[in-house]
Order: sequence, then C-alpha cells, then structure tokens
Amino acid sequence: MQEQIKVVFRNVLQSIAVENFIHEKVAALEKIHSRIIGCQVTIEKPQKTKEASGLYRVRLDITFPPKHEIVIKKESKISGRYQNLVLLINSAFKIAVRKLEELKEKKCVRAKIRSRRNRYDNLTFHSFPEK
Repeated sequence: MQEQIKVVFRNVLQSIAVENFIHEKVAALEKIHSRIIGCQVTIEKPQKTKEASGLYRVRLDITFPPKHEIVIKKESKISGRYQNLVLLINSAFKIAVRKLEELKEKKCVRAKIRSRRNRYDNLTFHSFPEK
C-alpha cells in the first residue's frame, strides 16, 4: 500500500485492539487486490440521544488505480463496547472483500473479450479476382 492506513475514531475511545484488527483486515484485502493505494476507516458514534444510545457507524474508503474508490458504510444499533464493534467492522470488511472480488471478476471478463477481439485483428483477408 502506498499510503498509511488511516483509522479515525469519532466520539469513540481509541482502542489499540480495534486498530490492530483493522490492520489485519486491510492486509487481507491487499492479498485480494494488490494495487490498493490507500484505505481510511472511520468509526463513529453519534452524540448521545435516546435513539442513538448504542449506534455505531463504520465507513471504509478504499482507493486503487486508476482513480477507483470503493466506499462501504455499515451502521448498526448494537449494545456493548468493543466486541460488537469488531463484529460490525468485520461485516464491513466482508462486504469490501465481495466488492473487490466482483471487480476482479469483471476485469477478467473484459480481458477475455479484449483477447478475443485481438485474435481477429491479426487476420488478413485477401480477395482474389475471379477468372
């Protein structure tokens, strides 16, 4: 990865365990798509209200060439502190894995189509005059 992994905590206490978990998940993403340029993970908890007492939001911004970006937003009403937050982060990264695999599959299909076109481009047709 060309840039550092950015982990942003908003209204959530920073946890080294959560950060390490995120770094492991990003390393797994790099195995699927080796050209990832950057990754930003934002974890936030809205300000306390009765409706948002256990609400967490996770946002993944993954960038890779040429100017592609995958944004995944995951939101859940969960109680508890970090264990359920880790489950939410894991769920967001599973979606990211699925998106990267779909993108890789589309790229392979385009390459096959391109190779078929190139096969016919090299053929030359001669027309012979009739006798």
